[in-house]
Amino acid sequence: MALLARVFVILSIIAKYRLQEFARHTPASIWTTLILLPFSIRWLFGSHHKAALEVRLRLALEELGPIYIKLGQLISTRRDFLNPTLADELANLQDNVPPFLVPPINQILEQELGPLSSSFFKEIEETPFASASVAQVYQATLANGDDVVIKVVRPGIEALVKSDLKVLKWLAKIVDSNLTIGKRLRPIEVIEDYEHIILDELNLQMEAANTVQLKRNFEHSQSLYVPKIYWDYVSENIMVAEKINGIPVSDIPSLKAHGINFKRLAETGVEIFFTQVFEHNFFHADMHQAIFLSLKSRLSHHGTLLSIAQL
Repeated sequence: MALLARVFVILSIIAKYRLQEFARHTPASIWTTLILLPFSIRWLFGSHHKAALEVRLRLALEELGPIYIKLGQLISTRRDFLNPTLADELANLQDNVPPFLVPPINQILEQELGPLSSSFFKEIEETPFASASVAQVYQATLANGDDVVIKVVRPGIEALVKSDLKVLKWLAKIVDSNLTIGKRLRPIEVIEDYEHIILDELNLQMEAANTVQLKRNFEHSQSLYVPKIYWDYVSENIMVAEKINGIPVSDIPSLKAHGINFKRLAETGVEIFFTQVFEHNFFHADMHQAIFLSLKSRLSHHGTLLSIAQL
């Protein structure tokens, strides 16, 4: 029953934003309209359909929740088959996801680290400074004065993810069989790979261990800086790491203002990628533009320092 109820919610949101327009002029158009008809009546006089179709898709993914946001992020990187407008709109899902505010961070810390958790920190900002599909991040200062970030998995996300994965597998079969784009996208394979990725990301102990391994692999590197993990404050749902100040690589004006050598930056990024894949056989990062250029003291025109930010 829970799965059926979730399907109804998804169909209602699809009808709300009239996403069936993506199936226009395809064999699936007629039966898609018929299936959504009962849900469309509810939104007949709404204004949600007035925005551009690409904007409506992004809004629908945000409303559907974390797993669909993550899927939108993944699809946004495939500019080889998306039109530029749609790719740009979906790219907004990578760092503009609305945060959760309940429960507050102090309550989460107490649940994960125990009643003495407040004594571990000198200061914690109650408002998250970054939010994404699976987790969000708060700035804090440890009792010893170290500046850190606290990454927190969205509460209740695991049950929602597992439920939505079942729905996505069903939808993937429909897209694969009825839409032309399905043959190029291969949605069944995408969802199967996505299932492994998203379930791994729900365990921050695993991410912390991967970060430590990455740091060990680049221990003597002058190109990649990996933040320190504070293992005393790590659980499946919380990870505390060293705070690194930086500039998103997509912020071109700021990079120019700091005199960054773009050619060297690009070369360094490629070198780091291939070193991880072909030399270390270990790759740890999100494959999108959530990569930051560190502004620590070693930053120069000749040697750039990168840190991978993963939400």
